[in-house]
Amino acid sequence: MLDENPNVRWTLVFMHHPLWAMADLEKNGWHEMEKNLAGRKYTVFCGHVHRYQKYVRNGMNYYQLATTGGGSKLRGTKYGEFDQIVWLTMKKDGPLIANIMLDGVLPEDLKVPESDEKGVVRKMQPLVAFRGKATLDGAPLKGAMVHFYKKNATTAGKFDHVGDGMTEADGSFTLSTYNAFDGIPAGEYVVVVVSFVNAEDPEMKEGTNRLPVRYAKPATTPLRVVVKADEKNEATLELTK
Repeated sequence: MLDENPNVRWTLVFMHHPLWAMADLEKNGWHEMEKNLAGRKYTVFCGHVHRYQKYVRNGMNYYQLATTGGGSKLRGTKYGEFDQIVWLTMKKDGPLIANIMLDGVLPEDLKVPESDEKGVVRKMQPLVAFRGKATLDGAPLKGAMVHFYKKNATTAGKFDHVGDGMTEADGSFTLSTYNAFDGIPAGEYVVVVVSFVNAEDPEMKEGTNRLPVRYAKPATTPLRVVVKADEKNEATLELTK
């Protein structure tokens, strides 16, 4: 298709998975795709993760969309979790992107319309509230993602992942499992903590973890937390360089 259209003003690429953010770009074919796109102006869009993020590769913009109808904890723009429509307007110097939040689109009577769609019924476990704090060499750890996995998890598989949260400026975080800040089931967990370079920068170019690698995988992290039912659950995760 690219060979048949060599002189277009702009190329838009739509795909499901963010292949450029995965481990082996040679194996999944994305390096070859970028070679074919070289020399032209283009923009890439994907979904799958249901978390909004903008990347810049080779001077071109790549957009990973939030949920456009799929599942999400809907914790807001800070987490990149929101229902959206992306409105794209082609200008002379390239596409202009506008993210329209669906929770702000209402009918004339301003009432949220009821839906007769059955949706997906999930089997949900009882949850308990959990607030924690993360530190690195004693200092509050800001902007890190904290992931709770089942205690016997050896890989970061989605079936072993239970809940997560993002640390605030003081290192505090609140866990979410099914919906925004709803807590986590009681149980024993291994805890993964990662913080990516420029994670707060919308033009993140590299997915480089700035924390020690031992905290990045369920099989190597030393962090353990027990969450108990009917108790006030709090814990401080003390990371060291």
